Amino acid sequence: MRTISASRSAQTETTSVTWVNHASMVVESGSTRLLVDPWFTGSVFDDGWDLLCETPSIDLGALTDIWVSHEHPDHFHPPTLRSIDSSVRAHTRFWYQATRDGKVATYARALGFGRVTECRRGRRYELSPGVTLRVEPWGVFDSILVLETPDGTIVDLNDCKTRDALNAECLAHRLHGITADVLITQVEAGDDVDMLVEQVEALQARTVIPGASFVWFSHQENARHNETATHIDRAWRRLQDRVTAEVIVLYPGDQWEIGTAHDTAASLRRYAADYARVAAERPRHAAVSIPEEQLRLDAAQWGSRLRSYNGARVLRWLRSLGALEPARVWVTDHHRAYALSSDGLDVIDAAPGTCDAILSSSALDAVFRFPWGGNTLLVNGRLNYPPHGRPARFRRWTSMSSYNNHGYRIGQMLPRLASDAVRRRLTNVAHPGGS
Repeated sequence: MRTISASRSAQTETTSVTWVNHASMVVESGSTRLLVDPWFTGSVFDDGWDLLCETPSIDLGALTDIWVSHEHPDHFHPPTLRSIDSSVRAHTRFWYQATRDGKVATYARALGFGRVTECRRGRRYELSPGVTLRVEPWGVFDSILVLETPDGTIVDLNDCKTRDALNAECLAHRLHGITADVLITQVEAGDDVDMLVEQVEALQARTVIPGASFVWFSHQENARHNETATHIDRAWRRLQDRVTAEVIVLYPGDQWEIGTAHDTAASLRRYAADYARVAAERPRHAAVSIPEEQLRLDAAQWGSRLRSYNGARVLRWLRSLGALEPARVWVTDHHRAYALSSDGLDVIDAAPGTCDAILSSSALDAVFRFPWGGNTLLVNGRLNYPPHGRPARFRRWTSMSSYNNHGYRIGQMLPRLASDAVRRRLTNVAHPGGS
């Protein structure tokens, strides 16, 4: 196992990127040793994902800074942060976007990081002479890292998605028209590189590194998604055929200096071996059935929190307008259908194919027990959408507490939800069959 290390006694003369795993890397420039989005081991998203590759051993004592992009557990992973020795945390600065709720920054302070900064939009922070960090929020939850070094500008988009070329241009405008010497961005599921091509062109990227895509679906309830999951070799071929930028793939432990060549073929061979290994591996996780009495009790408490935080009158008004109709849910291990709303769960007479979602009691109960549970469910793929249901009706309910978790009440989200609905309608008119 290769050890990722850096000497604290000497400054690096060039800027380098060392890949750690998934979306995590160490950027070294001058006296700066910045660790990005550390997730080293274990499953995330309610046992839905595991890392595709093993994480190398890391010399954490060399760190000067940590930056986390957003609260999703494959980027903000509390067990990994807790695994860092307290003496290292004491001298390491922690950077995060300024948010309404401030939870991540509060958590980092409680862990004893040396200095925790909630980064203001558009402001540059000096990490060391010639090295500055800037964080730009994107969407409701995500943020972008702009790291300016003597050797060039690194833009890490992580999970910050763009809808089309116009939206990618809006992102470039948000970043004040900078040129990305190095662009790090996520490959969409199924190896779709259209979004990456638009981002590369908008940011005039010279080098692009695909990231945040190195996981496998490791639960019995979502293993089917591995058939259409991202394969970095296919994405790399499609991307390099469509952009003039150099496309580099880094494997955990690989170190690359900005402006130098990299043996991407060797990295792809190592990823290919990992894909073959997990294809032959059985799912690591299985669900435990939640008794109906407990499930309905958890649903009632979840509904009570929604009413308390968002306002019972507001929810009733939206329901009267047809914007928050009860969702129809088929729970597989109970072999029955339920109506889901802020009133909790009620048994109804419905066939599985007419429901809005099909899932296990374990997956549904995670929505009720955790404020981020709805968002987790929409990421981990532990559900099915029947052909004759209305998935959007289900997603409205499961997403609401996720928005609440980030400090947004449903009333505050109405303008954004309305504008998104108008955008989708206009996009479908202009481009039939589009998203």
